[in-house]
Amino acid sequence: MLLLLSCGKSRFGVLAPELEPGEVDISLPTTETATVSNGFITIRFEFKGDMELESGEQPWNSEEVARFEEAGERWLEIVESAAGEPGLIIDVYVQVKPYEEGVGAASPYFDSLKNVRGYYFPTQGEMVVASEVYTEAYLEEFESQEDSDDEYKAIVLHELGHIFGIGTLWNLGSEDGEVYPEDENPDLRHWARESNEYGGYYYREPAALSGYREVFGNWDVVPISADIGHVYFSDDENPERYQGEERPFPSADMELMGDGNFATSITGGFLIDLGWRINRAALDEYPE
Repeated sequence: MLLLLSCGKSRFGVLAPELEPGEVDISLPTTETATVSNGFITIRFEFKGDMELESGEQPWNSEEVARFEEAGERWLEIVESAAGEPGLIIDVYVQVKPYEEGVGAASPYFDSLKNVRGYYFPTQGEMVVASEVYTEAYLEEFESQEDSDDEYKAIVLHELGHIFGIGTLWNLGSEDGEVYPEDENPDLRHWARESNEYGGYYYREPAALSGYREVFGNWDVVPISADIGHVYFSDDENPERYQGEERPFPSADMELMGDGNFATSITGGFLIDLGWRINRAALDEYPE
């Protein structure tokens, strides 16, 4: 079981709220692999089939694979271990294909979760990158090749964040020893809740709330997007939100797990709440 969280950058479209299971066809042959490790956590990428582009199928090449290696290495600079335990391996199945719900999507596999000291860590997950990001129309949105490369990097980094559990392991239920995503009546954890007081979904676990306050000042909660998977930022699907009646929440336009490229103390807080040990010095500062 998985909960595939679709993601779209606001300047190219809205966040897609639909959650589609099993988007990666893992029956396809593994055409390339890549492995990154920090000694405690190993991420193994398996690239399924060829890249399905508008211009036709294209084999994976070293340049494309290197994008994922770089993103994995960046995450493993931040994430040191799973609750202090060594030896966690995360297999990530990757496919580039037509995908209409956003520029990418990702999820851990819920039947792969490993319980370490009362926390749940993924050992498998999947990531879709939409073939749209290879089209001329998409690339023309950027002023330079460097800008488009930075955006692709941000997409892969963001989706890996979902595999690590941000936005996907916040509300969990269990039955007969199996763990699954559950937003209404979760019996394991209920971190993303809904309230009219905050104009929608919110999150109040201590580390992420502390990180949010570090970036944005004194707020009661972390506002969460309508798809229950991202830090709130303003777009068509997520209009202006308020704490109470008069104080508008800030739009997390620069935060990696919102609509930006920077893994700030908000990302770090989510990871800590999930049980990951992190290197705070590796986090980004939120831009002024």
